[in-house]
Amino acid sequence: MKDLHAQFEVLLSYIDNNLSAISAYDDKLNSRLAAIAGVAEVHFSALFYSLFHTKAQDYISLLKNLEAAQLLGFDKTISLDTVALKMGYPSTAAFITAFTSSIGQSPQSFQDSPNWGDFFAKQQPLSTLAEGHEQFSAAEIDIQLSDLTATELVVIEHRGPACYLSQSINALSAFWQKYHLSPSTSRSFNFVYDMPYPKINALADEQSMLSLDIGVSVNQAQLNELAPVIAESDYFSNKTVAAGRYAHFYHLGSEKELNSKIKYLYTHWLAASGLTLTSQPLLIERLAVTQTNAVEAAIADDNQELVEVRVYLKLQ
Repeated sequence: MKDLHAQFEVLLSYIDNNLSAISAYDDKLNSRLAAIAGVAEVHFSALFYSLFHTKAQDYISLLKNLEAAQLLGFDKTISLDTVALKMGYPSTAAFITAFTSSIGQSPQSFQDSPNWGDFFAKQQPLSTLAEGHEQFSAAEIDIQLSDLTATELVVIEHRGPACYLSQSINALSAFWQKYHLSPSTSRSFNFVYDMPYPKINALADEQSMLSLDIGVSVNQAQLNELAPVIAESDYFSNKTVAAGRYAHFYHLGSEKELNSKIKYLYTHWLAASGLTLTSQPLLIERLAVTQTNAVEAAIADDNQELVEVRVYLKLQ
């Protein structure tokens, strides 16, 4: 694969030079930024997070609010409406909310009495944007290459706040039970469009936006039987885990370590492999944590909540 760091440096330069014209509220933002970086949109969020430890939208919002803080701190006459317009916010109210969350003071409070210590502390993530990656080796993660056959899925697409994720899971579970899909024959998968990969049962930030598909595998006979149901449904659809070559690894441990391993897969391993991504998003198969392995992993991982998964990344 091409030099990802070089590709994304071009993107960061574009963001810096066009900051006021870029809206973090743009539904097509990832599509536009992915095109500039020269990567598939389905992998853009994961690649950006893997390289820079933050989401593109959060990075853009931080830059906007730091620039807004400088305007407010050095010009006591400039209006909040003017700053909001200059920074490309859709409204003054949206600017006030975003600025307060990011900087720690309301825009009016900052303009009246700026806390420059906090302001400079907020810039620290920018100076260490591409540093501090956890160090793994391919041998430690045991990344393997395998050819997989196609697998059909029935999925529900979750696009929205994390607080509603349980509703999506419950809807799929009800579908599973109604149409007698057995846990012994149906596997559980997620197509993942965002990083960090969320905990299914316990999310720290319930207002964070998630983008993932939650699915169960079906055989061809089951798919044929369910086709009329899926066609009439506003919520369920059929997607395919495409046949082909995959990089994959098994993980039993903490959610934090899982995300670190995915970051390694997307950056160090992919660059060293010379292989190229396809248009299929990251795929995660959720497995049942076995009791014996869980005890061993909990001891090794400071008793953090455990997740047992297999991660797949399709390659050309």
